[in-house]
Amino acid sequence: MTMYQNLAERRAKFVTVFCDASHCPNTLATGWAVWMKLGSPPETKRLSGALPGVKDSQNAEIIALEEALAHLETRLDLKDQIVVIESDCLGAIDAIRDRALRLTALGAKYVKLKWVKGHQGVKCARSAVNTWCDSEAKRNMRALRDAIIKRSGNANRNTHPRKLRDDHRCYP
Repeated sequence: MTMYQNLAERRAKFVTVFCDASHCPNTLATGWAVWMKLGSPPETKRLSGALPGVKDSQNAEIIALEEALAHLETRLDLKDQIVVIESDCLGAIDAIRDRALRLTALGAKYVKLKWVKGHQGVKCARSAVNTWCDSEAKRNMRALRDAIIKRSGNANRNTHPRKLRDDHRCYP
């Protein structure tokens, strides 16, 4: 067995997940995105969506993590896999910790929850993935926000898209 075959076998045992969310505090629109890499040969999965009525950015981040967990719990064979879940929100990581650790009951060998520094631009593969999640979540949030504003017919100074700020910060 060559060194590369051994490396491919080791990588096949990992499921790596990145999650991010974007939230508009004025309209309560939230966008979320999940990126997963698993298997051998490696397969990449990208999931994303939007939800109305989310009260703050931390809950938005929790939703992104819960979407990832739902996919892991119902659509993947986790037998003997090492699952690494990364987010740029410590509070959200703490909120889903118990549920994530229960992935071992579904066969995962080990589950690691990891904080990753967000909004760093593309410096390496890891930050490129986080940047994709951030951009996709923001795109979904903005589409929902615009639809909410259009439906309400309210384009006053508090809800006009140019006046709204995207709240993607998350504090523990």
